[in-house]
Amino acid sequence: MAAPSRRAIRRLSPQRALKDIERIERLGPATDRRRLLPPGAAPAGRLHAAVYRFGEPIALSERVPVLENLGFRAIDERSYHLKPRFADEVVDVTLHDMVLERADGEPIELAGHDSRLEGCFLAVLRGEADNDGFNRLILSAGADWRGACAVRAYCAYLRQLGSPFRVALSCRYLAPARRP
Repeated sequence: MAAPSRRAIRRLSPQRALKDIERIERLGPATDRRRLLPPGAAPAGRLHAAVYRFGEPIALSERVPVLENLGFRAIDERSYHLKPRFADEVVDVTLHDMVLERADGEPIELAGHDSRLEGCFLAVLRGEADNDGFNRLILSAGADWRGACAVRAYCAYLRQLGSPFRVALSCRYLAPARRP
């Protein structure tokens, strides 16, 4: 691995850096990957989300709307450019490190949601899923991205039948009500 910058050294612990290197080595150059790190790695009520991308970085304007439609608010973002060696070849890797909090202010409980959130994030970036408020069902209702697609399709079908409810209104009312 290429030496990290001083800013990266101040921000990331040695343990976190080693875990990032391990994840990048496991992924290989043909993969985009998003990983939600435990909430203990960020201040209370927040979490780190790390996106590892081989090749060109993912534009902030592509990442943030996906995260917002998953029900998060991006608080901080840093991107790090790394150059690991794979099979005697140096490969460009971008690590996008973001601090997130839930947009509804609820505590973050990743147990059981992390793989579904990751799956939806990747499906949207690959163009397999739409990027809209129905994706909030993953965090609020425990759906996966395919389940959110099914609910989206049902709402579109109801609209074609003449239902007066708009898609945005359907998104808002399908998620469970916020607790006081």
